[in-house]
Parts: sequence; C-alpha cells; structure tokens
Amino acid sequence: MANLAAAEAHRLLLPCRSRMPPASAGRAAGAGRSAPLRISRRCRRQFAAFVKVNPGLRIEQINKELGTTTKDLALPIRKLVADKVISAKSQKRSTTYFPGKKAK
Repeated sequence: MANLAAAEAHRLLLPCRSRMPPASAGRAAGAGRSAPLRISRRCRRQFAAFVKVNPGLRIEQINKELGTTTKDLALPIRKLVADKVISAKSQKRSTTYFPGKKAK
C-alpha cells in the first residue's frame, strides 16, 4: 500500500522539478511568474499528501522516492512548515517531516 502511494505521489510530483529556462533579459519584470507559482502550489499540495502517507522520512529519503532534488522541494517545504500543514522535527542535520496540525 505504501509503495502504491509513493508511486502515485511520484507521478504527481514530477511537475515540481524545476525545468523552467532562465528568464531572458528582454522580458519585462514579472512576466511569466504565474507558471512557477502554479507549479509551487501544486508541489506543496502533493508534498503534503506524500508526507501524510509516509511520515517520518528525511529529505534524502523523500528525494530518492520521488526522484526530486532538495532544491526542488526547499521552498515548498518552508511554506508548508510555516503554514503548519507539515511539521519538521530535527536533530542536527536529520530533519524528519510529519503531517502538521492543519493537514487535510
């Protein structure tokens, strides 16, 4: 069951990977911001669902399961912790993630 949930979360998290080309110098400030924000929102929702199914994993383990990088997930994790959707418990460098008080 957990492997099935991990596979589903992996399929859903693929859009979280940063594949956006760098902004060109010719574009106006703020142009093209909606796509990364949309991806970020989707990524946060999906990461929260993954943590709910697989509590207590470290970021390295989550990245291995989902095929993402820490860089891809750093901002969504910070926002989820700030919103108390997930909680982070850390001892030195081994932070583990659990569903938070506002987890749906």
